[in-house]
This record gives sequence, C-alpha cells and structure tokens, in this order.
Amino acid sequence: MGLSFFHAIIQERKRFGPLGWNIPYEFNDSDRDCGFLNFNIWSKEGNIPWDALLYITGNVTYGGRVTDSWDQRLLNTIMRRFIGDECLEPRYSFSSDGIYRAPGSANTVEELKDYIDNLPNEDSPEVFGMHPNAQLASQKREVGLMLDTLAMVTPKSGGGGAESIQNQQVLDVLNQVKAKLGESIRSDHPCESLFVCDDAGRQNSMTVVLTQEITRFNNLLRLIHDCLTELEKAISGLVVMSEEIDAVYGSFLINEVPAMWSNAAYPSPKFLASWVQDLSGRCEFFRKWLEEGLPNSYRLSYFFFPQGFMTSNLQNYSRENTIAIDRLFFEFAVLPYTEWPDVLSPDHEEIENKLPKIESGVLIYGLYCDAFRWDIDNMHMSAEAPRIINEQMPVMHMIPRELWSADENDYSCPLYKTPVRAGTLSTTGHSTNFVCPVNLKTDQHVKTWICKGSAMLCQLKD
Repeated sequence: MGLSFFHAIIQERKRFGPLGWNIPYEFNDSDRDCGFLNFNIWSKEGNIPWDALLYITGNVTYGGRVTDSWDQRLLNTIMRRFIGDECLEPRYSFSSDGIYRAPGSANTVEELKDYIDNLPNEDSPEVFGMHPNAQLASQKREVGLMLDTLAMVTPKSGGGGAESIQNQQVLDVLNQVKAKLGESIRSDHPCESLFVCDDAGRQNSMTVVLTQEITRFNNLLRLIHDCLTELEKAISGLVVMSEEIDAVYGSFLINEVPAMWSNAAYPSPKFLASWVQDLSGRCEFFRKWLEEGLPNSYRLSYFFFPQGFMTSNLQNYSRENTIAIDRLFFEFAVLPYTEWPDVLSPDHEEIENKLPKIESGVLIYGLYCDAFRWDIDNMHMSAEAPRIINEQMPVMHMIPRELWSADENDYSCPLYKTPVRAGTLSTTGHSTNFVCPVNLKTDQHVKTWICKGSAMLCQLKD
C-alpha cells in the first residue's frame, strides 16, 4: 500500500511545477509494477532488508529516470515516508491529519473501494509535505500559462487604422527602451586601484570578473540598439522588415522579451518592461563598480555568471593566505539586515553604510526565498506566511573556509537563477540554472524543507 501511495504522490507533485520537481519525469505503471516485484522477491525470506530495498526502489526502479541530483534527494526523502519498517505499524499515517493511511481493516475489494471513495476529492498540499501556499503558486502558474497562450494567439493586426496604432505602440516601446538603456557600460574615469597588480604581477580576480561581465553586457546592449535601429527603419519603410525584426515587433506588442535578445542574455523570467528595468539596474551596478572601485556588497542576481564571481573571491583568498583553491569552500552566514542597498534605490548609500565592513569574503543580496521564509528574530528557516509566496532573503556573508563542511543539521538549500529551476546540463554536470548550495540554519528536520521543495532564487517572475 505504501508503494502505491508513493507512486501517486510523485505523479501528482508534477502539478506544482518547479516546487514539485525541477524536471517533470514520466513515471509510469511499469515502475510501480517493478517495485512490487522487488518487494515480493526481497520479502520471501520474512526478514525484509529495508536498506537494500530502498536503494533498489529509489535509485534504480524510479531513480533511473531522475537526472537532477536535487530531484534524486527529494525522491529518496519522499520514499522513506511510505516505505519502511515503521510503515507496518497499525496506527501509522502517511499524513499528519491521519486521513491518508493504510486501510488495515479492509479485507475485501469492496471495503478497499469504500476506503478509496471516502478519501478527499481534492488532495491538500499537506499530504505532499508542502505548504498551502504551494496550491496558490500552482494556480498562479496555471493562470500565467493560460494568459501566455491567449497572448500568443491574439492577432497582431486588424488592418487599416489598427496597423497604424500598433506601429505607434511599438515605436513608443522602442523609444522607452532606448531612453532606459545606454549603448555601453563605460566610464571616463575608471577607478585606478582596480587595475593595480600584486607583487607577482597578477591582477585582482574581482577586476577580471568585472571586465568579463562588462564585456558580456556591452555585447548585449550593442545587439539591442542595433535591433532597435533596424526596427525603427523597418516601421518607417526605409528597409524591408526581416523575419527576425518582425519577431521583435510582435514581442513588443505583447510585452515579451524578443527571442533575439533573450538568447544573447542571462536567464530571466521577466516581461519586457521589467526586464529592461532589471537590465538598467545591472548596467548601473557594474558602471559604479568600474568608476568607484570594489563595492562593500554585491547583488548576486545581477551577474551574468555568478559562479565566476564566487570563484574569484576564493581565488583572492587563496592568494592572500597561500591555500590551494580546491581546499576552500564558502560558508553562508545570514546577517540581520533585511534592506537591500540596490543601486536603483534612492536611499542606496544610506542602506549601504549600515552594513558591516568585512575583512574576508563578500556581502551579497538580491536573493528570494521559495517555499520558506527567513525568521529574522530567531535567525533560522521558518514556514511561509499565508499567501506570501516569495519573501526577500536578508543580506548574507559568504565566508571562505578551508576544508569546511556544513553542519549536518543545516539545510543544504539549492540556489537557482530563475523560478523555472530546470536548465540544460552543462559540462560541469550541473544544470545551467543552478548556482550553488547554500547552508541555512533550521530548527526543523531537513526532510521538511526537502519535501516542500525549498530553494532560493535570484529572480522572480512578474
């Protein structure tokens, strides 16, 4: 019975989107049947070897389909709720409300049918080990998909005056983007201290990251402005509108980031207006860095390649302390500062001055909680507030440590660039959407957060 419940749970979690699984897997009846066969084989001797049975079921029968390591962790955690020695106890329940349990008194098919008929028609998120907000997030996701579909099938023009109105709408958007985004990130007076080499003639690793990031953003800005120029000429009738420019025209009408831009940019779930605002903030952040020198804190979500930024910090620490970089790891300490010193905020300097000055490591911000919130009073993870899905994470201190490992009671929280979580597999073996694991303090068992799908995000969808 436990295996049947387990099979149903992992199938139904797919309706919660990324909260359920990073990647939706096609588990089928053959997986369940194979699981039953394994149970029959391993239980013939009377004494069930649970460790072997759990490994075969979680890592071979079902786990053979799982390609994401965080999904594999989730699968094994869920499985231990439904398969094990404690599940054979008479009063054992698969959910805290006692509704979902093995029907021990059902001895006939009819009694079993009656038990199934009395189960709730709508499964609550609790049986999946999730917060009620997960249902809200699922409904919000479904509405978003429906609206996206409606926007895609909406005709782009009705002919005559409608086409003229649309041209004017596109030109308005075009002019707003031009006004918001400069043609490049540059400074007439860059900070000289950034380019000072050490005694060994090596440039600061953070400066290398800065120049790489500026190069990426300048390439993107150049593409955007060239595209806008071509679009403006095409609308005016000076050039023929190509297929690529026509796609940009259509994207402007539905407030969507053109594929030509998004393919050359960082992953982002935002619509066009907020995407341009976000890009403007990124450019301003790196311009200030170039002009004023190393900042006291960094918005991690602004980086094209945040892993490069993190590695550069380890490299600087490695050089200063003569430690091999492969012996260094980051400890993440959450600080009691909930306000972010964002460069676009009018009180940016005031908030920045409140943050402590640190000797090693870096201060980062710009991250969001997903399927949890941070209890600033007790400084540990806590359940979400009702109907508040994504709260801001406080400022964090990334501290380089030699041969460091997190406390076993800490939750290893995955950090993703976008709420989609899934990405393509890179040469490192990780998803391109995955950044790094973050150790977070918690007063609950880590399996609670694993079942909730708790993670941190660099960006949110509008």
